[in-house]
Amino acid sequence: PKGLIHQVSIHTESLDEAKRMTAEINEKFGDSVNAFQNVIEIDIAPKGCSKGEGVRFLREYMKHEYGDIRLYGIGDSINDLPLLEASDISYTFPYAPKEVQEKATKVVETIVAAVQELQPAIAMMTSYLKPAVRQRQSWLVWTNLWKSTRLSELQTCTIWSV
Repeated sequence: PKGLIHQVSIHTESLDEAKRMTAEINEKFGDSVNAFQNVIEIDIAPKGCSKGEGVRFLREYMKHEYGDIRLYGIGDSINDLPLLEASDISYTFPYAPKEVQEKATKVVETIVAAVQELQPAIAMMTSYLKPAVRQRQSWLVWTNLWKSTRLSELQTCTIWSV
């Protein structure tokens, strides 16, 4: 529907304030929304909407055509925890909060190191997929890598392979 809000973000002044406000929002409004701390930002989304739910949806959606697939996630903040937990193999970085490092499968120095490790999976993915899907997925990965390189920020991306 036109005008539908999918997510709201709130800027705070500190990690502690973001953590406190995230907990408060989840406690007061947890029946209808989920709040996720994203460094000093708070991401608020409808209940049941998270990066982890996106991974689960993708897994089910792709299962009909490709069978069981392996999903890889890359994230560096508390709001990425659902993504990292839902992925088969997940990556984060030494600067990520301890909780994030504990949930990730691997801690790597840079996003380049993670993507280099994923090259065989990316190659396999592109060989199996239909050209139209392959083009869109390549764009997703490229867009996220471009942002992380140019802006020195990691944008979360999911790379999947058959």
